[in-house]
Amino acid sequence: MRFSDISWKRYTAFLLLTFVVWFFVSLMLYTLYLTTGSPWVSIVIQLQSPLVILACAWLYFRKAPGNDWLMRVFVAVTWLTGMWLLAAVAMHFVYGTSWTYPFTWDFFKAQGFNFTAMIVAGYLGHSEAPKPKEVNEPLVDEVFRP
Repeated sequence: MRFSDISWKRYTAFLLLTFVVWFFVSLMLYTLYLTTGSPWVSIVIQLQSPLVILACAWLYFRKAPGNDWLMRVFVAVTWLTGMWLLAAVAMHFVYGTSWTYPFTWDFFKAQGFNFTAMIVAGYLGHSEAPKPKEVNEPLVDEVFRP
């Protein structure tokens, strides 16, 4: 993998798409949890983050050129770092929390599941290069057999 192999426009578009979908779903589920207090919503909140990241990363990796292990780890680390920084800004304005809230140990521990989801998505999105098909032409004897 070379950094020139990455389509930076596609990379950035999918990073922002992943963040917007992830943050919107998180915001709606958190609001639902505050209004209902249901433990089931709490479970869904914990599951949605890796599932949203898995889906968006799979969409990215299925058409990504040079999808090897180095690229998967690079994309996973940089995407999660970017989402972490975007979350810090968004949480400050949406929830009114401190800028430093996303940089706590609890927030960092949750990134392990998201990292695993990104690596799994890269593996699932990997496609082998198509092999040329061997064409077997029929022989003259086979075509004009009585």
